[in-house]
Amino acid sequence: MDYQVIIISQNDYQLSEELNYTTLDHCILEDENSLIYDDQKYYFDYLITDDDSLIPNLKLEKEHNIIITNYYQETSALNVFAIGKLIKTNRTIEEQLEIITNYIINGE
Repeated sequence: MDYQVIIISQNDYQLSEELNYTTLDHCILEDENSLIYDDQKYYFDYLITDDDSLIPNLKLEKEHNIIITNYYQETSALNVFAIGKLIKTNRTIEEQLEIITNYIINGE
């Protein structure tokens, strides 16, 4: 299965209808563009997560258990974004997702 964006979360977040995305509640990351979920292989361009424990083999740079991200919330892993309690921010989840969505769609 191919998706532009896969969200790994227990929550049901909504992204722009311009994006081809799905939400999964856990996975095994295979490489930078594929994962395994319920014995099926999924391909993606971007990955968003609010709980890194749902991706057991995801290795991200952290400082004091907070994932380090850039302005767009991209982590040390290319095209992997962290949201919510994983990062230090005053933005709401909606604002965080809007920034990531704009980055994916417009490159900004």
